[in-house]
Amino acid sequence: MARATKAGDPIANPVLSIAAAPEASGGAPRVLEPVWIGRDPDAEVVVPAGSYVARVEDGLASREAAVTVAPGGLSDAQLVLGAGRLELTAITQAGGAPLDKVTFAISEDDPEASGGRREIARSAAPQASFVLPAGTYYVAATSGAAEARDRIAIGAGGDVKHTIILNVGRAILSAQLDGAAAKDEEIYFRVLRIDDQAREAVRSTNPPPEVARSTNATPDFVLTPGRYRFEAQLAGENVRAAADVDIAAGKEFRITLKLESAEVTVRLAGASPSSIWEINDGAGRTVLRSGLGGPKTARLAPGRYVLRYGGGNGNDNDRPFELKPGAHHTIDLAAH
Repeated sequence: MARATKAGDPIANPVLSIAAAPEASGGAPRVLEPVWIGRDPDAEVVVPAGSYVARVEDGLASREAAVTVAPGGLSDAQLVLGAGRLELTAITQAGGAPLDKVTFAISEDDPEASGGRREIARSAAPQASFVLPAGTYYVAATSGAAEARDRIAIGAGGDVKHTIILNVGRAILSAQLDGAAAKDEEIYFRVLRIDDQAREAVRSTNPPPEVARSTNATPDFVLTPGRYRFEAQLAGENVRAAADVDIAAGKEFRITLKLESAEVTVRLAGASPSSIWEINDGAGRTVLRSGLGGPKTARLAPGRYVLRYGGGNGNDNDRPFELKPGAHHTIDLAAH
C-alpha cells in the first residue's frame, strides 16, 4: 500500500513497480528490472517466491522497500512516501489578477551545485502543481522581465497552496499603419525603460536599455512598474512610432502605435542601369540605396529627404524632396 504519511489515505495516482531484487555484484550499479508496473495503491500482485524491491513514485518523490515473498505466503509492502503537494499561482499585485504567462522554477539546497542550489522542477502552467519530498524549497516565478522568489516548507502529507506576488503591470501593444490595423505588415516592437532607474543603470548618456522585443501582431509584455518607451517599426523601413507610458502594478495598458508612411519611386528612365544613388533623411542617415537597374519603390516615413545621384560624370547632384503622409512621390533621374 502506498501512502503520503503512515496514517494518511492512499496516494491518488502514484506509479508503483515491483522488481526482482538484484544480487550482490561486487559494487556494480544496481539494476532493477520491473516485473509489474501499475497505479493502484492497494494492488495485489501474484509473483514467484523470492526477494523483491517495491517502489512508489509520485511527482519528484519516491520510496523503496525490500519485500520477501515465501511460497504460498502473503507479504504486505507498506510504502510511505513522506511527500506533500505544492500548488503555485502568481498575481500582479496583492489582490490583483492571476498571471497566465508565468514560469515557476523550484530549487533545493545542493552544496555541490553552482551557487549552492539545484533546480529540480519547472512549469509554465498558470496554476502549477508539484509533488515533493518533505523539506524546504526555493521557488522563483518569472513573467517577462519580472521575477519574484519565495522560500517554502513542505510537510509530509501537506497540501500547500502558495501565491507569489510579482508586482507587475501588463502592456498589450498593437500597431496601425496609415490609419488601418497593420495585420499583414511585419512590425517590430521594442520596449525601452526610460525612467531614472534605467538611466542610473547605464550611468551615461547611452540609449535607454531595451527590456523586450517582439514580432507578434499584438505582443503582451509583463513589466515591473516604471516608465517605458514602446516603439513599433515597419520591417526594413524607417517608418516608426513611439509612445512613453508609466506602467503601474496590477494595471493593464492597451497601447496602439500609429505609424504614418509615404511612398517614393526612383526611376532611371534614360539613365544608366549602373547609376548609383542614395536617399538620406533630414539627419543625413541613408534610408534607401540604388539596386540593380529598373525603378525602385520604397515606403518611408513622412519628412524631408535628399536624393544624391552621381549621374555618371563624377559630379554628385542633390535632389531634395518632401514626403507627405499617404503621398506617392516619383523621382525621374533622366530629368538631370
